[in-house]
Amino acid sequence: MKTISWAKWFISSSEPIYLLVNTLAIPNPIDIMYSNDWIEKAFPLYHGTPLAHLIAQSPWLVQIKPESRIPLSQLLDSKTFSDDSWGWAYRSQLLWDKQLLHWQDKQIVHLSNESVVLRLADTRIARTLIPEMIYSDWRSLMMPIKDILIDMDEPTQFISLNKEIELIDPILQQRTFILDTHLIQAWQNSKYALMLYIENLSCELWENTPQQALLLDTPEGTLNKRISDWLQYQRNKLVDLNFLTYQKFQQYAESQGWLVTQRNEK
Repeated sequence: MKTISWAKWFISSSEPIYLLVNTLAIPNPIDIMYSNDWIEKAFPLYHGTPLAHLIAQSPWLVQIKPESRIPLSQLLDSKTFSDDSWGWAYRSQLLWDKQLLHWQDKQIVHLSNESVVLRLADTRIARTLIPEMIYSDWRSLMMPIKDILIDMDEPTQFISLNKEIELIDPILQQRTFILDTHLIQAWQNSKYALMLYIENLSCELWENTPQQALLLDTPEGTLNKRISDWLQYQRNKLVDLNFLTYQKFQQYAESQGWLVTQRNEK
């Protein structure tokens, strides 16, 4: 991998440039690109798939027009395009239809024997997982890609480890991608994952035990801080955060004496 500006990467090759776009970014990058007439082709990945009911949240595959490279790269380098979850760019030797079918098939992956939606178009997720990917990941999940440019601390180029991009393995394409241990650990150790775990546990506490949640959140903001400290403690013990529930946090809260007031009032 190497750091390179968006402007230099965009003009470093005449090959087509594709974007995986997170339409939940603010403002929506698709709206910006359409308003500037920068789009050659575009399609929502959830359309015509089992995720079609979530079409409003669908990531998009986009091929940009050659003449849009300079103005788009200038926005990306100035960080005025959209928020930092907007997506990322790549080059590919595959035809559009094959790329589209691939990304549609790979929206659902296996995580701990469960089927989950992988929002790889979200930059925050992609920049956590892509640096940790090994050959088998590039051969399967990232198969269409020749090279990527994605915003890390700086724009960073990753070259595919798969040297046979044009040779599609039908078995790999039909098989649901499995998030292996190295990717799970990379995700669990990320700041973004911790934020989501905190948000999910906090919401579950407010929904299922609002009186306890109120007690644990006094003064306001204390609950999220307590959950964060607990998750960091569990992470340091190498516990799989996917198996931590709000009930387990309640047990921990009781062991710390944070719920004593509520028990005394009963």
